[in-house]
Amino acid sequence: MAEESPSTLSLTDSEADEDNIGFVDDWQSGKDFIQTNLMMLDGETLSDVTFLVGEEGETILAHRFMLASRSCVFFAMFCGRIAETKEVKITDIQPNVFRQFLRYLYTGVISLSADNALNLLYCSKKYCIKSLEQEVLEYCQCSISPDNACTLLEQACLFDVKQLQEKAFNVMKRDAIFVLTSDSFVDLSHHNLDKLLAMDDLKAEEDVIFKAVVGWAKAECKRQGKNHSAGEMREVLGATLYKVRFPLMAQSVFVELVADGILTDSEKVKILERYISPKSNIEPFIAKPRDTAQVIYRVQRLVQGGFGHPLSKVKDALYIFCDKPVIFMGVMLYAPANIITSALSYFKSFLDPHNAVLGDTVKYYVTLVVRDAQNARVGSHYFDVDLKAGDEQLEVAMTTPVPLTPGERYTLTLVIEGPVRGWGGMNGMSELTDPGGEVTWRFEHVPTPGNTENSLKEGIISGIMYCLVRET
Repeated sequence: MAEESPSTLSLTDSEADEDNIGFVDDWQSGKDFIQTNLMMLDGETLSDVTFLVGEEGETILAHRFMLASRSCVFFAMFCGRIAETKEVKITDIQPNVFRQFLRYLYTGVISLSADNALNLLYCSKKYCIKSLEQEVLEYCQCSISPDNACTLLEQACLFDVKQLQEKAFNVMKRDAIFVLTSDSFVDLSHHNLDKLLAMDDLKAEEDVIFKAVVGWAKAECKRQGKNHSAGEMREVLGATLYKVRFPLMAQSVFVELVADGILTDSEKVKILERYISPKSNIEPFIAKPRDTAQVIYRVQRLVQGGFGHPLSKVKDALYIFCDKPVIFMGVMLYAPANIITSALSYFKSFLDPHNAVLGDTVKYYVTLVVRDAQNARVGSHYFDVDLKAGDEQLEVAMTTPVPLTPGERYTLTLVIEGPVRGWGGMNGMSELTDPGGEVTWRFEHVPTPGNTENSLKEGIISGIMYCLVRET
């Protein structure tokens, strides 16, 4: 990590009184090389070059000797055959960034942050300051995250930094769910979008990928001054659309997502035929499965089963919080059919006119909804399942996993409905740390009128399934 810059010192603090004739101001005494250099820069003492920086041409003064001794570009500028003798205009760098850059040249010390790193990388490249370039690159590689991976990738490509490009792509494909929904994803170049979509180990469901591609296409239409109609989005995407692996989607999801017309009718038919006949040719589309496998961690909130509900339709809800960025994969819940077989037969006699109970199995319908702190739906899943008598727990996996932000409150609402009474857990915990994923989870009860069957201590949602967003 780069060191903090020394505090600014001023020559005027120790200037001699004009009446003290013959007084020598020994301002250098007790100060090291860095401090005296900063005093010369900040006090503009003996400065001999003027820079007009930024669009407004802000005046910044410096010393030719110092700059020429640190940079071959400045040396050529001031000592070459056509040396600069007038004011130097720099319009491609902001004044505050140029001042930080000068302080590095005078001191060898820089304070890097997410706000200045890329701008200082540009300065180091422009003026050939290898030590600063290396320091910025090390900072970027240590600071890369799903939020900034797209931005850093574009900068790494601009400056042809292969190592940073590779690191950015690794983060993007590993934490694809976060990256695809980040604000910076739509700023990817077309070339890098193609490279990302072509990766077999891009760890995201295909419907999430498709939605992100549509978002990118809308942004690209705007950049090109076009309306984002389906036809114009298709035009800006070109062959990129073929890199979305539509056959990997569930058929119902595919039908719902492509209704906007971005695919032609003949293309829709070709992909739908693939669902019926898996060996049919769908070129130029791709059907090769992606390696989306991730380690799924499970954290158990309810530690003891045995809490029975008198109703066959049970609603459970929780507020959940986590202290690290994770991908919410689903929930664990106590199976309602965790009762003796004879009870199933008893309920079958008058609760199962439509044959929902077949022998020792029970059909249940589960709805899981995830909402953020603004009560916006960020994920949902609906499915039916056949449970056997004696089944204790059931895992409900989201069709589309949901990224969770540390510290933000999310609401899980689950409804499970079937012909036999509910079955839940007891002795629920309000906070626990999962030793596997090293994530601390906090749970709170949702106090709503429609949620009277549960509490923080008792309920149906027995645990959380999640994947980690690994630090780089």
